[in-house]
Amino acid sequence: MCKHDTLCWTCKNATCAKNDVMCPWFNRGKSVPGWNASKHGNSYHVYECPLFEKDTGECFQLDENFSRDMALNLAEQILDTMAQDYRNLLHIWKNNIHNGSSRVARHEVEIFENQLIRNDTIFNVLTFGLLDVKNYVNTMRTKEGLPTRFELD
Repeated sequence: MCKHDTLCWTCKNATCAKNDVMCPWFNRGKSVPGWNASKHGNSYHVYECPLFEKDTGECFQLDENFSRDMALNLAEQILDTMAQDYRNLLHIWKNNIHNGSSRVARHEVEIFENQLIRNDTIFNVLTFGLLDVKNYVNTMRTKEGLPTRFELD
C-alpha cells in the first residue's frame, strides 16, 4: 500500500452494498472503534481496522439506493473541504475590495472557481445531478456580498 493510500479503499465493507457489515465511517462519517487511523483534514488515513475485509471485487454491482447515498456522502465530504477553502478566498477578496490587493484576491477566487467548473461533470455524477456548480458559485458569492459570476437561466 502506498503511504497515501487508506485501508478503506480496498475494504469490502466500504465498497460492497450486499455486505452484512455496514462501516460507520463509510456510511455515516463516524470513526470506527478500535481502528488505527490519523486525521487528515475532514478525513482519516486508516492503517488498521477491526472491520477490514479485503474487497475481492465480487460485489461491484451496488444497489441503486446505496450507490446514491454513497455518492452523495462522498460528494458532500469533497465539497465541505473545498467550500471552506472557497469561503476563505471569498472572505479575503471581500476584505480587500478597497485596497490594491483586491485584484490578486479576485484572481485567486476565479482560479478556484475555474477548478470547480472543470470538475462540474464529476460533481454532477457524484450527486446524480443535484449540484449545479455555477449556481453554487453564485450563491457563495452572494453570501459574501460579492457580485455573481454566472448568468443562469
